[in-house]
Amino acid sequence: MGKVVELLALAVAPGLFLLLYLYLKDRHEPEPLALVTRTFFAGALMAVPVVAVGEFVLVPAAEAMGLPGGRLWPWWQAFVTAGLLEETCKLAAVWFVAYRNPNLNEPYDGILYAAAASLGFATIENVAYVVPQADLSVGVARAVLAVPAHAMFGVAMGYYLGRAKFKPPGLRRRLMGAAALAVPVVLHGVYDLLVQDAGDQLAFILLYPLVAFLWVRGLRQVDELLARSPFSRQPGRQVYLASRCPRCGTPLVAGARFCFHCGRPVAPEAAVAAGDGEAAAAAGPAPAAAAEPPAPAAEGALGQ
Repeated sequence: MGKVVELLALAVAPGLFLLLYLYLKDRHEPEPLALVTRTFFAGALMAVPVVAVGEFVLVPAAEAMGLPGGRLWPWWQAFVTAGLLEETCKLAAVWFVAYRNPNLNEPYDGILYAAAASLGFATIENVAYVVPQADLSVGVARAVLAVPAHAMFGVAMGYYLGRAKFKPPGLRRRLMGAAALAVPVVLHGVYDLLVQDAGDQLAFILLYPLVAFLWVRGLRQVDELLARSPFSRQPGRQVYLASRCPRCGTPLVAGARFCFHCGRPVAPEAAVAAGDGEAAAAAGPAPAAAAEPPAPAAEGALGQ
């Protein structure tokens, strides 16, 4: 019984630690812990459709195409069964639980909620791998490689998802939304392809640099979106305005004629730039303009 508890702790702890790290990074305007927790468990529940679709849809489809045992079989497993299916389910968890919630009101929130869903899924997957094998070395290896990789897939997804939400409608917004799924699918597929060939020395050697690359890339994206926060007090150019949407409270984007969160039209004159980078939340209501004195009667109205 004691061994099972150790294995369970080893399987669960990495995901919770990484989620706590990303949660504490959000110093400007912390997210509701309850919503982050719901997103984490929604990601964990996505293990059910992943197993069901993989078993009853993707496996028969692969068999119908004659893929098992062939050269394309590892690619199918890496990029379709693991990459496409798992990342689509994680994205669905974020979409239904957090994306349309008013608390997702800055780009970094996309990273936090996508990582929460990804780590929820990774935690359940970790328990399924580590506990039945009763091998601490498996738990340690997955704590170093698999769980951080899932976290960084979530960061990649959330980076594009968070940026897309605050882009004006148009081609760039659609491209950002597409990248929110496409980029983590590719990264996940490459990772799984190397894991499947981990017996090969070259694949094993490449696996660690890949995870290191995911970390460096992911942390840069985290820092970038934190620096763009409309709630940041650091000087610098901000893409948001000091004023907020009167309906939902989301900071307004420069040049926008409507709120990108709830769609309420916004008068252009309501857009007051946050020039010094002060948080929109800290900006109080604009002081009323001083009433101008009445214009004096035209002197010499009858002429000079």
